[in-house]
Amino acid sequence: MVIRPRWMLCAVLAGGGACVGPDSSDDGKTDDGSTDGGDTDAVGDFVPDPVVEPSTVSTTTTAPIYIYMFAHTEDHINHELSEERYRRLLPEVDRIDQTWPEAHAVWNIMFQGADAQTVGERNTDGVADDLRAAGAAGLVSFGYHAQHDPTSSVRPQKDLAEAPTFEEVVDAIDTWVSCEKHPTQGGCVSSTGGGALAILDHFGSVDTVSGLVARDGLFVEGDPVRHALSKYVPGRMAGFGFSDHAPGGDAEYDTAKHDLAVILTPGVETCGSVFWMDGALRISDGEPLAGVSGVRLMDPTHELVQALGQLDRSHPNVLNTSLGSKWIYTKEHTPSPTSYAYMNPDEPELPLDSVNLPVDIENNYQASVNGMEYLAEHGFADNTDSRFVSGPDLVEMVAPDTYWEVSDETLEALARWVLLKWDGQPPPYTTDGTDFYSLRDTFVLLAAAITADASGSTSLALAYGPADPPTASDPAEISADVVRSLAESLDATLKPDATWLKTPTNMLQGGYDAADSASYTTAQVLYAMAHLYAATYAGKPPDSIAIPATEGNPETLPLLEAIGCLPLSCAGSAWSLKPARLPMTP
Repeated sequence: MVIRPRWMLCAVLAGGGACVGPDSSDDGKTDDGSTDGGDTDAVGDFVPDPVVEPSTVSTTTTAPIYIYMFAHTEDHINHELSEERYRRLLPEVDRIDQTWPEAHAVWNIMFQGADAQTVGERNTDGVADDLRAAGAAGLVSFGYHAQHDPTSSVRPQKDLAEAPTFEEVVDAIDTWVSCEKHPTQGGCVSSTGGGALAILDHFGSVDTVSGLVARDGLFVEGDPVRHALSKYVPGRMAGFGFSDHAPGGDAEYDTAKHDLAVILTPGVETCGSVFWMDGALRISDGEPLAGVSGVRLMDPTHELVQALGQLDRSHPNVLNTSLGSKWIYTKEHTPSPTSYAYMNPDEPELPLDSVNLPVDIENNYQASVNGMEYLAEHGFADNTDSRFVSGPDLVEMVAPDTYWEVSDETLEALARWVLLKWDGQPPPYTTDGTDFYSLRDTFVLLAAAITADASGSTSLALAYGPADPPTASDPAEISADVVRSLAESLDATLKPDATWLKTPTNMLQGGYDAADSASYTTAQVLYAMAHLYAATYAGKPPDSIAIPATEGNPETLPLLEAIGCLPLSCAGSAWSLKPARLPMTP
């Protein structure tokens, strides 16, 4: 391991000049004899410098607002009514883009596999061609909404045991996102051509995913679900976060969702509706800290104005807005098109008494256009960086290519954050004061950097897990050589597989056997690697490291359990959580 000591970093940055301040002292003392870390506690014999907290001071009262305008299409049965949405609204999105080009109008159309297939194959009046052309022009971004894909009751997830294995979940989701299904009765009729593959086949890309869960009533997708999808949609992507409507007013869910948002909104460049989890950037329905739910553009414009007015504009915001939902033509408080079809598979089309009157349909379309126009003309007027966004737009804004190359200086700050924010359990995330990283990110980065034979930066690679929840542990002492040996073996296993495997090798475990014949939890290994890295970086490499008594998981784990996550995924989701930084200027 070669870690650039702090005195060497100072020389590089200062062109060879001497460092100023406490870092220039060889004995860890300032000129007045106090320790480098000021009021911070010593970690063993090493005294880390204080961490840099994310800024909570805003430079503006009108930070950017980003509108994620989406449709969950959810109707592959009532073709004329359903496809009218694209014929009516695509030209309006194009018109708004031309009239207000600074608004960057984009519509995130999230198909089920079933309706992507029917729209693509029917191509009535060239509607599929128009959608593909709009996608090529940047007016549409395509996504996958799995929740209503045929059917709600017949799907491979229903066959999972109460406590399925990672591989069983992967198999079920793999089938769900790839097989062509019977349009009203469910069940696979072909092993390919459905789900996400239907969208890829007919429209070329899947940029955002929602509603893909391993069991009804769960709201956290988890590692095996994300891994199964990555077989077909690899790389970093956007997904949906926490729902406002699906839990049905469950108080425990709402409280946990709010408390998670508090933890994941630590600085002025973060917001409660967007965060990272399980390798995806999550966009929630609403902004729980402001009490704002996602809005429908077909509703009266004053509801949109009210929602915008409730947002805390001292920091950036992302707001989900629905454009072109099934409720444009389906009467409220009646079964949705898919629900009705699955309950009546022999006569699946909506009955007339479930369809809005033509005048009401027309009013809903006009209200939707009015909402888009209001946003483009007035909603973005107080900040020139505000605009409509797609899933890829948000991913690029939050984490551009440079984010994934982590400098030694940033990693040292993350290591110090681990040490100084460790309060009987790991902190929920790490940060250098600017960007945010998950516990899992930090674990992978430290293992790679400690093992590396050169310094400069470390590439952040995707990993999964911990596969088993790390447990609580008593104090322990571990030699630095054993930590280095552990890091080397970890780095070898945590590199992403060259090809997709059902059981990925880049999986954190709940604990590890070390060269000293002792076993250490994943939390203990994280603490030890952070201490070794930070102390060595400061020019004070330790001979051994004292690990305090510690819980195995951050405070976010019970919140995720309350929200609803597959038990085998809860610890992995907690270790993968991190705030999303939305810069004031993208």
